[in-house]
Amino acid sequence: MTSRQLEYFRAVARELHFTRAAERLHVAQPALSQQIRKLEQQLGLSLFDRDNHRVELTAAGTALLEHAERILSDLAAVEQEMHDWTAGTRGLIRLGTARALATPLARLVGRFSGVFPGIEIELREESTLGMIEDLRTGRLDAATLARIPRFDAGLEHRLLGSEPLVLVAGLDTPLARRRRIQVARLDGLDLILYGRGSAVRDVITAALEDAGATPRIRFETRNIARPERWPARVSPPRFSR
Repeated sequence: MTSRQLEYFRAVARELHFTRAAERLHVAQPALSQQIRKLEQQLGLSLFDRDNHRVELTAAGTALLEHAERILSDLAAVEQEMHDWTAGTRGLIRLGTARALATPLARLVGRFSGVFPGIEIELREESTLGMIEDLRTGRLDAATLARIPRFDAGLEHRLLGSEPLVLVAGLDTPLARRRRIQVARLDGLDLILYGRGSAVRDVITAALEDAGATPRIRFETRNIARPERWPARVSPPRFSR
C-alpha cells in the first residue's frame, strides 16, 4: 500500500464519484480506477459498492478512510516540517551567553521566538573561554560574548553593539565628581570587581593591563544586578583609555 494509493482512495471516498475524484487529482479517470482496483486486490476486499449510477463505501472502505485521513495528514505535516527545516524556520539553536548578558539576551530570545515559533533556542550560560571551546567542538552553534578574544580561522564574529563601562564610587571620593575617568587613574586604588570567570571582569582587567594600572582588588562579587537608577546627585562616570 502506497501513499499515492491512499490519496486516490481518499479522493474517491470523499467525492463518491470516480470522474470528479480524477479531476480533483488531475489524473486520468482510467488510471485512478486502476489504482483503486489494485489496492482492493492487495487487500483482498472491496472498498466500494459501485454500479453505473452510484458509488458507496463498504464497511471496510469506511474503516480505511479513517486511517487514510490520519496517515496522509501525518505525511503532510512531516513534509511541511522538513520544508521548514530547509527554509530555516524550524530547528534548534544552541546559544551560549556570558552571565552579564543573560538578562538582556533572554528578552531578545523571547521576541525572536514570537517571530519564529518553530525554532527552539537552548540558552547556555558559560564563561568566555568555555563558550569558545564549545564553538570549536560543535557543542554550541553561536555565542554572545562581552569581549572579543582571539579567534581561530574556524570562527567568525560580528559586533552586535556596545555599552559604556562605568565606575561606581562613593560621593565623598574625588572620582565621583568626574564625568570621565582614565583607567590609569585606578592604579593603586581599592576596587570591587565581579568574580573570576565573569566576562565583564575580563573586560575590566584587560583595560587595566593595557593602561598599566594595578588596583587592589578588595572584594569580589557574583551579583551582576544593574541598579534601577543612579543617585540623583551623581552621574555615573565613564572609563576612558
